[in-house]
Amino acid sequence: MLERLAGLLWRLRRVPAIEAAIVNARQEATYSRVSENLAADKSRRLENEAHRRCKESFDWDPIKIHTAKGTGFYNVKLNEVWKKVIEEEESKGTLDIDLSDEEIDEEYERSRENDLVVLIQAAADGGLIEKLSRYETILMNAVSRTLEQLRLLQRLRDDTKLICG
Repeated sequence: MLERLAGLLWRLRRVPAIEAAIVNARQEATYSRVSENLAADKSRRLENEAHRRCKESFDWDPIKIHTAKGTGFYNVKLNEVWKKVIEEEESKGTLDIDLSDEEIDEEYERSRENDLVVLIQAAADGGLIEKLSRYETILMNAVSRTLEQLRLLQRLRDDTKLICG
């Protein structure tokens, strides 16, 4: 009976660490997603700028652009413009594809309001927090039942001592 109680209490003490691990894993996943989204957004911005300049080089004339695309000249021009855009970003020291930790941290903080949001998102991702909460409740009930059984055994032992004693 005491071994059972010890095992239950040991499992019960692990619950907060498991909950923290779940929240931490969700935060890391969110941080990674934010980082990937920022990189993709900045890459698209550079690509859009290259396309804008390329179309500008054809005087925004749809017929010239369509003809250039048909002959492959548009892609040649786009590659030249793309290289120029990258060179300009590098010379300014702001090549947006290389993200700083500060940029990611700022966007991450903007993307989540507080730890409660993370818990809600974790629940939406499979209900791990909810399942852990149910597990904790089951353990607490088992501890209560086991303690009650131990008290009952102790009373029976004390009563037996009085009768035999």
